[in-house]
Amino acid sequence: LIVQHQPDAAFLLVGGANHADPASARYAQRLNDLARSPSLVGKAILIGQQLDVTPYYAAADICAYTAVTPEGFGLVILEAMAHGKPLVASNLGAVPELVRDGVTGRLVRPGDIDGLAEAILALLDDREALNRLGTAGRERVIEDFDPEESFHRMQAVYDEVLPEARVGKKRSTTPP
Repeated sequence: LIVQHQPDAAFLLVGGANHADPASARYAQRLNDLARSPSLVGKAILIGQQLDVTPYYAAADICAYTAVTPEGFGLVILEAMAHGKPLVASNLGAVPELVRDGVTGRLVRPGDIDGLAEAILALLDDREALNRLGTAGRERVIEDFDPEESFHRMQAVYDEVLPEARVGKKRSTTPP
């Protein structure tokens, strides 16, 4: 659908199948077959598992997160945002807590192929929005997901709930 409107579009699929899971292996085979279809030859590139994804984010304009079943926490979402890439993501599970629709990306119904393509095409046609969402996503990661800040926020919760459990604080060994 995207190539019909943006013939120069290309797709990098980074990741791989869990071959111990038959459904995952079937899905990977479907992706391979799709990448070999006449309209996508040379446009859909399956990269496989990578330890360093930085060059792939650098090459991307948009990151699509197309899960159809909820995940607890999609790390790829934070990675994309940290790299300043807007997301078009399935609106399920924890995703709406991470991706703010219209602010850091676009949310679409899980499995809505037309909606996914429309959201991607809209961003490709509006570079200003694409850049604005990418910048907002990066700022969100810096503000809300900095590891040191997260540690201090978590420590404050523990201090409030369990003041005697403070890290580095001596505990009394005498019974109350």
